[in-house]
Amino acid sequence: MPWLTRADGPAMKGWAELEVLSATVFAWLLKLNVLNSKGEPRRRLSEHRQLKIAQLQYETALGMTLLSRATLKLNTTRAALDLPAEMVAQVNEVGEIEET
Repeated sequence: MPWLTRADGPAMKGWAELEVLSATVFAWLLKLNVLNSKGEPRRRLSEHRQLKIAQLQYETALGMTLLSRATLKLNTTRAALDLPAEMVAQVNEVGEIEET
């Protein structure tokens, strides 16, 4: 995700924390079974869902999904197209490069 910067650090950390928490809750759900002895969904299932919804908000803000990148109009190939500074300095006009 080359569009992310240092300023995105807190949001990335928040997403990562939610990833750890939701993975932990999911592991407990797998161990204990999703349904309790009465056949009802466990409370942790709802908590897992809430964690994933919160995490999706971070993903959207960070452009981590195809739709959010399109909405934010992010160019995901930007880093691949960046030219070295010395090459840019040699350009006199569009399409003309000074010979060295």
